[in-house]
Amino acid sequence: IGGGVGVHHFTCVGTLSFIGGMSRVAKDVPPYCVVEGTRSEAKKINTTALMRRRWCDSEIEALREAFRMLYRTGDLSVREAIDELRSRATRPPSVMRLCDFVERTDSGVHGRQLEGSRGTDNPRR
Repeated sequence: IGGGVGVHHFTCVGTLSFIGGMSRVAKDVPPYCVVEGTRSEAKKINTTALMRRRWCDSEIEALREAFRMLYRTGDLSVREAIDELRSRATRPPSVMRLCDFVERTDSGVHGRQLEGSRGTDNPRR
């Protein structure tokens, strides 16, 4: 997480993700992704961190393809893209973790999977 980053409470930051400095994060940050700026949108796969940890090229490429399917192509909805990725014969564990994270985030409130776990015992309600 870069300097001066503001992260909304009940927001999850995924494994090996990167948040650029002075960013505003209001939604969950998917694992293995780069988020920069104020829109809280994943920009790309964090290949720098993956290569530094000596991940194999085939798994990095599988994550890139999964990212394109989930975030870049307008051909499929997120649900359809997740179903397509899960149905493939070669499914690296990292791609499955990314799919699980995105699915939980989409079922949350305002793009935050933990938002639903807020306490309901607030006396001001």
